[in-house]
Amino acid sequence: MFITMQDRARLATDLYLPASSGAARVPVILIRTPYGKDQRYFKEHSQPSSTIRFFVEHGYAVAVQDVRGRFNSEGVYTVAMGDAEDGYDTVDWLSKQSWSNGNVGAYGCSYEGNEQIYLAKNKHPALKALVPQASGGGVGSLGGHYRDFSTRVGGVVEWVGSVGWFADYGEKVMPRLSPDLPRDQFNATAALWDGVRRTPSIDFAKAWYHLPMKEALSAQGMPNTDFEDHVSRPPSDPYWQALPHMTDSYTSDVPALFVNSWYDFGTDMTLVEFNHFRQHSVSQLARDNQYVILSPHNHCASARDAKEQATVGDRPVGDTRFAYRDIFLTWFDAWLKGDAKARAAIKQWPRIRYYSMGTNRWQTASAWPPSNAVEKNLFLSSDGNANSSRGDGRLLATPAPASSAANDRFTYDPADPVPSRGGPLCCTGTAEPVAGALDQRPVEIRADVLVYTTPILTRPLQVTGDVRVVLHVSSDVVDTDFTAKLVDVYPDGRAFNILEGILRTRYRTGMEREVWMKSRETYELNIPLGPTSNVFLPGHAIRLEISSSNFPRFERNLNLGGNNSEQVSWVVAHNQVHHTPDLRSRLILPVIEDSRGADSSVHSKAVGSKPSAAPKSGDVFQECADCPQMVVIPAGSFAMGDRGGNGKKNELPVHNVSIERVAVGRFEVTRAQYAAYVQDTGAPTLGDCWTHRELGGTSARDRQGSWQSPSFEQTDRDPVVCVGWHEAQAYAAWLSRKTGASYRLLSEAEWEYAARAGSATSYAWGEDAGSICRHANAADAAVRRTYPEWSTVECDDQHIFSAPAGSFLGNRWNIFDMSGNAWEWIQDCYEDSYVSAASDGRPHDVAGCTRRVIRGGSFTYAAPEQRSASRAWVRDTILIDDVGFRVARVLTQ
Repeated sequence: MFITMQDRARLATDLYLPASSGAARVPVILIRTPYGKDQRYFKEHSQPSSTIRFFVEHGYAVAVQDVRGRFNSEGVYTVAMGDAEDGYDTVDWLSKQSWSNGNVGAYGCSYEGNEQIYLAKNKHPALKALVPQASGGGVGSLGGHYRDFSTRVGGVVEWVGSVGWFADYGEKVMPRLSPDLPRDQFNATAALWDGVRRTPSIDFAKAWYHLPMKEALSAQGMPNTDFEDHVSRPPSDPYWQALPHMTDSYTSDVPALFVNSWYDFGTDMTLVEFNHFRQHSVSQLARDNQYVILSPHNHCASARDAKEQATVGDRPVGDTRFAYRDIFLTWFDAWLKGDAKARAAIKQWPRIRYYSMGTNRWQTASAWPPSNAVEKNLFLSSDGNANSSRGDGRLLATPAPASSAANDRFTYDPADPVPSRGGPLCCTGTAEPVAGALDQRPVEIRADVLVYTTPILTRPLQVTGDVRVVLHVSSDVVDTDFTAKLVDVYPDGRAFNILEGILRTRYRTGMEREVWMKSRETYELNIPLGPTSNVFLPGHAIRLEISSSNFPRFERNLNLGGNNSEQVSWVVAHNQVHHTPDLRSRLILPVIEDSRGADSSVHSKAVGSKPSAAPKSGDVFQECADCPQMVVIPAGSFAMGDRGGNGKKNELPVHNVSIERVAVGRFEVTRAQYAAYVQDTGAPTLGDCWTHRELGGTSARDRQGSWQSPSFEQTDRDPVVCVGWHEAQAYAAWLSRKTGASYRLLSEAEWEYAARAGSATSYAWGEDAGSICRHANAADAAVRRTYPEWSTVECDDQHIFSAPAGSFLGNRWNIFDMSGNAWEWIQDCYEDSYVSAASDGRPHDVAGCTRRVIRGGSFTYAAPEQRSASRAWVRDTILIDDVGFRVARVLTQ
């Protein structure tokens, strides 16, 4: 049948109605497609696996429509043109039919997902729910992205996908029967034709290399398409403004359940859509009902490829099965049928469900990026020869030292681009290149690929969120591209691609204007790699590849400036990546550290667990959601005090101490954990804290702070500071009541034993104070820029004040921030020496004592105070903005 639009164009539409609906009115699910309703849906609707059959059998009418100009629908086809208006008219018609209950939802993937974004724009009141899958192509200039129809990334054309898609699906005019035929004659005549379009005789490899690029299809006789407009018009061209893609003024008002996958080319834009719908929908109802599901698969393959032992490309990703259809049915039942049980079920859903590769499990989050993800820098470094995997490129937790080489150089020749290998490919028209995760070693042997790799990891590192790269670059041409690729290197050497990105240098300040480079000048590039969740496991390494091409996924930059699609020649570019103390090229990773993520030990237990009856050293447990995470340390003995002659008199004499098995907080008590205690007990917030203030370029202290408001900004994961010894005692007592266990502060001997973690050196990591920025938040170059009079170390850890707990490497016993970040209150009464110290590890306590030991140094102190033996004291009633605490838990011996 045909539905007439407001401009009188008639769009071919198939309706599938429930067989036994009787007089009952039913809701409608709409699918708008450019791929042929007969070819894609009619032929399979009677199959048991059919999506249409599934919804119809559950009481829905399904309408499948050819978009304007495609197959049996009237009009001339232009990608996305008029789709918002046509969708509105179609919803209006469907909602007013006698068999309709007036509620319409929409469903579909890829182009059919984009259609739902366009459909929502005009806010028809009958449109009640969406399930947009792989709909990233619906984003236009929104947020400065300019991704219209997923044509470009970083201002660079998605070349192989554009060539393939327009060759297969892009023709503007199609032969069709007249809609004026009586319906029975139309259907009878249509049944004589299979409607299958012949595959065009395009030599795709030839098309990829054709110059000028905009004629890549027409040169082989392809009928007129929108290909030339898409590949030749710059991102901010007025052409794009006539299309219904999302801009900053876009609003909608409909609940949406977004679905995408880590190896889709538009996953980043799906999350942009999700956040925009969540923040800018007209009604609170719509804002509160935006959800996302993110699988590890390729484009539109989340449900199709889910299995118990799934692979993406060549990478095994475990059991990815997920009850997609049950979820979709619940979603539509809630919004289209008004099912109260389904509504109640949705209220219990996590906002985001995503699959973590590496550990291969589904996880949840309440927001994207996840609120507990902390950005960590890995800095590029080399001796000047990072070219290929045989080079000396390194990724370091601290900036490259001044003694290392200042840059790496490579040559980019458009005649010999770096080949695409895996990645988020789609719609190529050929079997090559292959999408997904593939071993990158064949690419990494090239001299025009810079390769930077971390040391082998000793603990898991969960990267979940949006990854980006900052490069400082120069070139001898006016314009070129820079590519970046994040890689997970396996113990056997396989190197699987996780994410990749690209930026055309002319768009480094934004897509709105072109800014050319000048020879010998250095420029900063920010290259988004996109979102992911990947746990880099122990024995693996993190790798970053840098180059200037990734072909044929992306078009080649011919390095001439001007309109790249119209040029027929090229020049070779000589490009440089700089990594000096002042030009910090770096990979920025969003890292989650929790009991199931980045820094958990192999023995970790879930939140809410108790330690086992016979806990083993290294066991990690957390007895409630608001409780600190604890790790069991072994019983043993050690020599306590300054062993190397580098300390103070109060660290002597060195004496042997025996320690019983105990559980120690892996992290300092955080603001969030302390806030839970305050909320539960009503404990007063003391406001007499000594805080740091900057006065004329120097620092001073005044007593104006509290744990809620020190003189600097903190996250909920930073250590709580501005709490006194008595407040720390009260917190431990509250934990004991809450859990039924025995929590307390550490004794001084326990603290040093845990800090050393079996080491006999000045620092837990050895004698090298120069590497302190990898292990401790100390007074460093970042502090010196603000407080030049302070004593500091030379390295830079990027933190002036406190850092989120666990931001630095832990010690051998998986305990973090024992050096630096915040001083920690200790149970002991302070004495000026160890002359009368006990040998059994018990705290030294004296009635009426007011001088209490603090340990560990803080962000205000340089290397000497970060030593394992260093000790100081503070009066028990004093609150200071660099003093916090951690707790111990008694174990049954």
